[in-house]
Amino acid sequence: LADLRPSSSTFKATETIEIGDDNPVGIFIPVGVAHGFLSLTDSVLAYLVDNYYNGADELGVAWNDPALGLNWGMENPIISERDQLNPRLAEIAPEKMPK
Repeated sequence: LADLRPSSSTFKATETIEIGDDNPVGIFIPVGVAHGFLSLTDSVLAYLVDNYYNGADELGVAWNDPALGLNWGMENPIISERDQLNPRLAEIAPEKMPK
């Protein structure tokens, strides 16, 4: 998780949560907090959302952006084509950032 809300006291703060068969959990992710996942085995991921999908409301950030300092534990993960196009945080226009 990475807080992308510039007005937040936790802006750019990150947190990693390990989930597995022995630790199945649900996680509430507030608006403006980015989320990503790394699966080391075949897995099922279920999203529950509070509204209808709106592609115009999506914001992605590069998985390896040094500004966030996330340690994914691997150098060359398989990244979707869509997510490979995500910009670094510094490249996102201020008006596109979450409030």
